[in-house]
Amino acid sequence: MAERLDAALGSPRSDPHGEPIPTPEGELEELRGRVLSDLKVGESARIVAVREQTREGLYRLADLGLVPACEVNVTGRENGALLVRTDGEPKRVDLALANVVLVAEEASASGA
Repeated sequence: MAERLDAALGSPRSDPHGEPIPTPEGELEELRGRVLSDLKVGESARIVAVREQTREGLYRLADLGLVPACEVNVTGRENGALLVRTDGEPKRVDLALANVVLVAEEASASGA
């Protein structure tokens, strides 16, 4: 049954939040990265996972476009928030939410 479900879903390697799904052998890929709030102004990165547990937080992150595979650029910081751009749009992210967004370790400086 599990094999048929896996095949029907296209054998995904991660869940919708970016967390790895165990292989049929029970092996689990370890996610590497750092949290969005650790990026410096001018750095860009790709979101690899969202580790928020609350429904409200997940909806807020989705509304902001902060979802796995999204590219994000940090443009500033102000009053307990991170200012970012996703899809060219400026967004304000509370640091509490930025702390549950895992980005790829190899962040880069951006001219955006």
